[in-house]
Amino acid sequence: MLILLVMSGAAAAVRAVMTNITGYLAFIIPVAMSTGAALGLNPVVCGLVVVVVGDSVVYYPAGSASGVFIFQRAELRAPGVLRLGLIMTAITIGLLFTVVLPYWSIVGESLTT
Repeated sequence: MLILLVMSGAAAAVRAVMTNITGYLAFIIPVAMSTGAALGLNPVVCGLVVVVVGDSVVYYPAGSASGVFIFQRAELRAPGVLRLGLIMTAITIGLLFTVVLPYWSIVGESLTT
């Protein structure tokens, strides 16, 4: 679980730097899956964890094409969006460990191989 927590934090840090979701996913999924497999974890779970952490959050108003229009019309500022993104990251990681991982275990995707 600690390794998954570190992986989630690292994925969130990479997502904060990479504003393009496609680039983030293309970069981070293979890294997470190979790292998880090398550490004896289920690579599918590791890949899904970084997808959930990275896809749930927007740190910048221009982080997505649709977000540009929404944030401009709502007159939101970048610091407010970043603050919300950090809060959503904490909520996402919390839900990942309390809801998502137990659910995946129930449906047959355990954390270890």
